[in-house]
Amino acid sequence: MMIGFVGVCFCLNIWLAQWIQPIASDKPRSIVAGVFWGAVSGLTSYVSHSGAAAFQIYVLPQRLEKLKFAGTATILFAIVNAAKVVPYWSLAQFPTMTLSATAYLAPIAILGTIAGRRSLDAIPTKLFFSLVQIVLLSVSLSLIVRYAAELSPLKPIP
Repeated sequence: MMIGFVGVCFCLNIWLAQWIQPIASDKPRSIVAGVFWGAVSGLTSYVSHSGAAAFQIYVLPQRLEKLKFAGTATILFAIVNAAKVVPYWSLAQFPTMTLSATAYLAPIAILGTIAGRRSLDAIPTKLFFSLVQIVLLSVSLSLIVRYAAELSPLKPIP
């Protein structure tokens, strides 16, 4: 829920800052902030598969080119997901059905990668980053709603 609130606040901060005072220059990179948000991204990716919000909070203000942004995200989450294999395996999170589904879906993932790369070239940069921010807001709100539903004493009867 906390990462959801942080994501919502981040999006609102970006949008309000653009209305009040347009961003004049790129935000300088901070190693300490990078390590912090990288750790948060890895932790939230492991716990709730929601590491992208923390990643975007650190990377979006750097105003990378869209290809560098997408490539950085791809490499980071490939490493994070590879690091999760051993712990997930030790927790028996890979039943036979999951592994066979993965094998069947691998060709579709490759096609999705090709389609994503082509669409990245076709989408204008400003629209691309607007969509990234909208998706970040949507995912953040989803995390808040899902957690609030878990806390609600008024759960629907099955």
